Amino acid sequence: MAFKLEKEFQKLIHDNPDIILNGIPEINPELCGDNTPKIVSLGTEINSTDNIFIDTNGILTIVECKLYSNTELDRKVYPQIINYASGLQDVLKNYTESEEFLEEFFKLIDNGDNKYENIDELIEELSTEPILLGKDKDKWKKQFKEYLRKNIKSGIFRLIIVCVPHLKCNEKDKVVNFNQKDIKNLIQIVNFSESKSNKYELIIMDSRLKDGSKKPDTITKDDMVSRIIWRNYKSLREVPLISDTLRTNITKESYYEELEIAKGADIVKKVDKIFNNFEDNKGKIIVWAKLPIIRYKTKYKGNNLEFNLGQINKNGKYVGTDRLRDRFRGRQDKKDPRWGKIDIDDWHKINDKYFEELQEIFPGSKYRKSPTGSKNFYAGEDGFNYPEIEKINVDEFKKTIDNFIKIIDKFLQDSH
Repeated sequence: MAFKLEKEFQKLIHDNPDIILNGIPEINPELCGDNTPKIVSLGTEINSTDNIFIDTNGILTIVECKLYSNTELDRKVYPQIINYASGLQDVLKNYTESEEFLEEFFKLIDNGDNKYENIDELIEELSTEPILLGKDKDKWKKQFKEYLRKNIKSGIFRLIIVCVPHLKCNEKDKVVNFNQKDIKNLIQIVNFSESKSNKYELIIMDSRLKDGSKKPDTITKDDMVSRIIWRNYKSLREVPLISDTLRTNITKESYYEELEIAKGADIVKKVDKIFNNFEDNKGKIIVWAKLPIIRYKTKYKGNNLEFNLGQINKNGKYVGTDRLRDRFRGRQDKKDPRWGKIDIDDWHKINDKYFEELQEIFPGSKYRKSPTGSKNFYAGEDGFNYPEIEKINVDEFKKTIDNFIKIIDKFLQDSH
């Protein structure tokens, strides 16, 4: 079965947003359970958009539905959905007070198809998410309002173009099941147009019935299957109350236990020797997060500074960090007064020299861009495997990091 009209599918996902969510692994309710952000529909055809949803992190999901036979599929749908998002941003970006912003936001989404009488009803519905059970909901509501405003102002959205088969009744019930030509053209356009600096996530999806015998008014979310065709992945931010709930930090004991299972007792001793140099030692510490982080903490002009110098994962491999280069973010365009006389170009030179020295320590390692575009350490010329701790000289590794910390201190001192 295919859809005769786009409005049939718009209505279906308005009533069953899980049809879309089930095709996106990290927010799929079946895969993530109670850790899935609750998402509710704000209506259909709001300000010319097909569907708008909102989740408990204050992220708007804008959905544009297209039949595979729609002539707008290859060229017009991409600028359409971008314009929808930027239009919302333009209308709301100048509201600095949360309450004024929320009032104007609700006016924009209140098109008669919205089941909520006011913004408080909408927020109350979102607050029923299982992940918020037992949490301070007043604190979440305050964070949600602020993050919703910040997200729209910053252009942080989830944008989805979803395509469905079309039943063309005027052509003897011909079914357009897929449109390879227009989908390829659409992908070429977005590949050419999308920028890494964009803060929104863009997804192109295919959605269709598992069983072709059902009519639109009898379809449920379990009857549909949705798949990602193309994606510009972005890690969309979470409100602190939720991100703190989802963050499960590993303990030293459990980390060593898993490391021993993976690599043996000798590598545990080697890693422990590295960590002993950093735990509570003049600003050098090991932070037990999802993975243990080698971190150096210091101050500059009264401001706390933290430098993440890498991680060692549960397989005993060194995971370098590309974030060092962005440590003084904002200094380059002189928008952040905290960084005084710091020269960002000099910092990048120092940072790159540190990575060059690490390459000499890890046999066969290479500092280069990963498939996702970030920079990191990888072993070998062909693969993207992290270099192994068991192949290095621990004393040389510790010495390199200690020397780099001294260089950081001198750099900060010279920049006063």
